[in-house]
Amino acid sequence: MEDWSKNRFFSIFVLMVMAGIVIGLFYRAYNWPAGQSMRPPETTSKDASSKKKLSPIKDNRVTLLRGRPVTAWKKKMVYHGLDNGRIHIAVYILELDPEVPYHHKIPVKKAKKGFRLGGQKFFLEAYGKHRVLLEFEEKSNN
Repeated sequence: MEDWSKNRFFSIFVLMVMAGIVIGLFYRAYNWPAGQSMRPPETTSKDASSKKKLSPIKDNRVTLLRGRPVTAWKKKMVYHGLDNGRIHIAVYILELDPEVPYHHKIPVKKAKKGFRLGGQKFFLEAYGKHRVLLEFEEKSNN
């Protein structure tokens, strides 16, 4: 008789736990946060000042980080790294076709002397596996 009552209490306990889990799942699904309500606001005074300092275009220089697009002169440029002694940059001409990349693989020696991307003249200042620093000439007619 004692075994039967232990088994009965154990089965009731298991059923209560399972019911609690099911009710908890339904409650969480019903009250799930919508959109970005759980994220903190993106623009605070501290964040806004740090974003200004990290601008990729500054003092006639453009810093391209690997895989991160930079938009300027109605063009988007993406640095893809080094490939056999050449810097690999993709240019998207936003006015023509914003989804088609024009890939440029420029030898480092040539890039230091100067090259053109999307009608803009650039000079290679520094390069690495994950970053490239390009100096550009101001265009007289935009």
